[in-house]
Amino acid sequence: MSPTPLGPEALRLRRAHGATRLAFLLVGTVWGSWAPHIALVQARLGLSPGVLGLVLLTVALGTLSTMPVIGGLITRSGSGPVVRAAAPFVALALVLPALAPSLPLLVLGGVLLGGFSGAFDVAMNAQGIAIEARLKRPIVSALHAYYSLGGLLGAGAAALLLPLIPPYAHVLLVTLVALGIALTAMRGLMPGGFDQGGGAKAFTLPPRAVLGIGALTLVAMMSEGAIQDWSAVYLYRDLATGPGVAALGFAAFAATMTIGRFTGDRLRARIDDGRLLVLSALVAAAGLGGGLLIPYPAALVLGLGLMGFGMANMVPLLFVAGARVPGIGPSVGLAAVATVGYMGFMAGPVVIGGIAQGLGLKVALLLVALGVLCIALAAPRVLPKG
Repeated sequence: MSPTPLGPEALRLRRAHGATRLAFLLVGTVWGSWAPHIALVQARLGLSPGVLGLVLLTVALGTLSTMPVIGGLITRSGSGPVVRAAAPFVALALVLPALAPSLPLLVLGGVLLGGFSGAFDVAMNAQGIAIEARLKRPIVSALHAYYSLGGLLGAGAAALLLPLIPPYAHVLLVTLVALGIALTAMRGLMPGGFDQGGGAKAFTLPPRAVLGIGALTLVAMMSEGAIQDWSAVYLYRDLATGPGVAALGFAAFAATMTIGRFTGDRLRARIDDGRLLVLSALVAAAGLGGGLLIPYPAALVLGLGLMGFGMANMVPLLFVAGARVPGIGPSVGLAAVATVGYMGFMAGPVVIGGIAQGLGLKVALLLVALGVLCIALAAPRVLPKG
């Protein structure tokens, strides 16, 4: 018996779902490829931990320049057109920061990387949440799995290639692949009218109703940003590993996060959101804390893997919660939560760098583990059962 043919709407949703997966894969690959270059840029330009932290703050400045307005823009024009417009710039955004020959160009590259990827990230999440609502089944955790898969592919390819080819060759290869995805696959996204709402202001401060969700997102994304920006540095410098092993730490984090997110939608159907956040935070804090307290590279790589599994579904759950806050448009709620969250993801590195400058990078990362533990304590109040 042959399967029932899909109608035009179902076919459009299926195509858009596939394109959204590739959007998450695209930005994850760019960030995963950038992570191991941070340590190489630090060594090439002779940056101290404090200066490196300030440089990484420029990524936050770029992101925060686009994030506050993106919710209103998506409401007026739809998420699909925003994703399509930003995708080529995201694909090209790795070149300048990874290959910058001077500190001023590194700063400029950080601003551009943050600005384009921030707008792209909110828009692709808005597209995914709108598709999930139309399909009436969970898909958002799995979409975030493609981001993690991209991080795994980016960091894993760097671990294999950087010992063999110059950094510029690796950056060129990643950029060409990313640009190919940006210029072809993004055409499958739903049109602007799919999630267009009208009437939103271009600049929207986070509504009071989402501040609790935003605070948890801030800590969760600060923790992700700390691992992305500092795990390779800690392995490369403090534990005296080579660039391949340094990249492997983030690759382990990305791999287990990918596994956790591919199974996350099933968990969402069975476990209360607050309880899932508590369990996830406990696993993540134990992984990072244990890996840091055992002074061997293999222990930290394993700990980062455990942390990735624990962190897997935190941000997807919190983004969906923000989009479902009553009384505001889904894209506005999502953008509000994402704005607060990305303040942690992007501004967190400067905090880690400042602490590392005075107390050492190990202490700074242990404080990240403590912050994740605080999510476990606060989650039941922010996302109660029922």
